[in-house]
Amino acid sequence: MFNYFLILFALIGLIDYVLNNKYGYGNEFLEGISSIPSLILSMLGILTLIPAIKYILQPCVKLLSFITLADQSLFINSLLASDMGGFALGKLISTDITGIYFSGILVGSMLGSTISFTIPIAFGLISSEDKPLFSKGVLIGIFTIPIGCFVGGLVAKFPLKFLLINIIPIIVLSAILGTFLKFYPQQTIKSFIKLELFLKYLSVIGICIFIIEFLGNISILNSNVDNLNNIKIILKIAFTLAGALPFLFFIKNTFDKLLNFISIYLNINNHSVTGLLASLANNILAFKLLKNMDYNGKIINSAFSVSGAFVFGGQLAFTLAVAPEMLFPFIIGKLSAGLSAIFFAKRIILKEKYYELKKNKCY
Repeated sequence: MFNYFLILFALIGLIDYVLNNKYGYGNEFLEGISSIPSLILSMLGILTLIPAIKYILQPCVKLLSFITLADQSLFINSLLASDMGGFALGKLISTDITGIYFSGILVGSMLGSTISFTIPIAFGLISSEDKPLFSKGVLIGIFTIPIGCFVGGLVAKFPLKFLLINIIPIIVLSAILGTFLKFYPQQTIKSFIKLELFLKYLSVIGICIFIIEFLGNISILNSNVDNLNNIKIILKIAFTLAGALPFLFFIKNTFDKLLNFISIYLNINNHSVTGLLASLANNILAFKLLKNMDYNGKIINSAFSVSGAFVFGGQLAFTLAVAPEMLFPFIIGKLSAGLSAIFFAKRIILKEKYYELKKNKCY
């Protein structure tokens, strides 16, 4: 059903683009289509290297799976975002379709994307003054990841025993990550930035191999069919974004009263509300607005960016491309974690203000 909404808004965007962006939808459509080069640079190389990465990581993943009884793909997608090779690699390593979908679509889109994308990218974009508030928000968001994975799994009708076994490693990993961010923030952030840089270099190597294979008609790691499938995934993501971005533009311009209500309810300024809406497509947009947000907005946006980001953006497009039957569990799972993060962030902010008032009264 949601596919038809995306098709409708992609066509509206295309028509408006022909009409010289008369209503603003044309620019949103163009932004979606223009994502192809960046998708190639960030995804294609890793997808090309999947067979080699599988060969290197499989022994370690098998051992972890044996110890914890969790699915093998879980450990891959805890570190790699679904659309940055996590899903494809998990699919090669695991033989259980339930495990592949749970890890590749739910875990990878929350925990994996936080480690391999959100944290390293955000720290390269936001100012040093905003980093403590960002870290506080991310910390809150990380602890709600198990909620999103569990709810998404229930919506997908995965067996309860399977969910309980596989949710325990996620709780442990989230707790470890949260602890390191709390007590060793600088060292933890540096590690994530190095991971992001390593993935970038790895992607460049993969693209080199892809060019040789594709243009030279030579099989090094993949066949021509595999390479064409990888290109198909990227094109499908770009065209989905060409519909998703005009859709978000429509929501922003149509539901002004709702956005105003959110601003009042959460006690955040307009830039903060815009950031939450932008995160639904891409959290980079929210990070660019962070400097204009108020105190509450910075924490709430950072918390939401962990799991709530990309719900109607690139990750949704990726899910539609590789596992369309997981679309609804994906949306519900990510939104449940993202909204839980907002709820806990608001509670923590209120508690802070309460203790601050209490402290001031003592003086």
